[in-house]
Amino acid sequence: MLIQIATSVCQALSNPTVVDAIQPMQTGWSIYLHTQVDRQTLVNKGLTVAGKYVALCSEYKSASRNSVKITLRDLTLHDVGNEDMLKALWDLYTVLSTINYSNIWHNGQLTNIHNSDRFVYIDAIDLPKIPDMIDVGEYRAYVVCPKAISVCKCCHKEGHYASDDSCPEKAPQEIQNGVEAFRGGKFPLSNLHKCPHSYKLKDQDSLEYVSSEHHYQNAKLKAHDKADLAESLFSEENPFKVMQTVQHALPKDELLPVWRDKDAKAAMSYTNALKFRSCTHAMEALLESHPLIAEATGDRFWGTGLHLDATHEYLSEFWPGKNIMGDILMQLLAAF
Repeated sequence: MLIQIATSVCQALSNPTVVDAIQPMQTGWSIYLHTQVDRQTLVNKGLTVAGKYVALCSEYKSASRNSVKITLRDLTLHDVGNEDMLKALWDLYTVLSTINYSNIWHNGQLTNIHNSDRFVYIDAIDLPKIPDMIDVGEYRAYVVCPKAISVCKCCHKEGHYASDDSCPEKAPQEIQNGVEAFRGGKFPLSNLHKCPHSYKLKDQDSLEYVSSEHHYQNAKLKAHDKADLAESLFSEENPFKVMQTVQHALPKDELLPVWRDKDAKAAMSYTNALKFRSCTHAMEALLESHPLIAEATGDRFWGTGLHLDATHEYLSEFWPGKNIMGDILMQLLAAF
């Protein structure tokens, strides 16, 4: 049995050097691994020994009184695995538990159906450094911790979050109404918006694109020698799926410096110039916009770093994001 367990552990972790010891106990077996990350990974995966799945228990399975619970939101179960979450969490905290799933409540009762939230317990000593968002691979998760010290990402003061009525930097109502904020495909100004069939975006080669997101990501892939992937995505009808696919294929740390520093903005400007010249529907929306245009997304380069309501509620100087996309659209509006 010892050999079978050892073989299963090595197969599960793909690295036999991380196993320190396997010890028989009165009620089972103890497996000692070299790092906490490996231990948590194995607990989440479980083992298949002699053809049977074996669930594992962690010595830190129950939260201690010196631990705090944090919940990660907006990570899909399909795209982000528990192993990826553990790696990201261990870079920031001392994790004391396995990944746990939050379930859906129905008619006052907790069901066995998972929602997309997952939570862990971390050492309470890490409480002061809990951010409101963390990166997990190419995705970004919102972090919820009831015990965390709230810090507004707009005014940077403690005791409240962005959009709270107590924030001293919230803009007066008349200013809030002067922002043209957009987010997602239902807004014609968004790259994710699909132009009507008769107004598809056309480039200099007379190729027709479903959306400006398709055109931009096509340029991005070709600049990184991924023309085959660009061609395979050409017929994809969903702009959001195109964006996600490219994010997987081209992580941020693999982007060429010249693309990050210069070419990305140039490509985005060119793409949107084509979009508004090709799509009358989108041009009308741009011409009817307020002078201040903002991409209300959590992206702190292209967007404001805030959701729609919060983008309206603050002067642009308090937005945590650069709003590069908004700047590009305002330049195009001035040119048209």
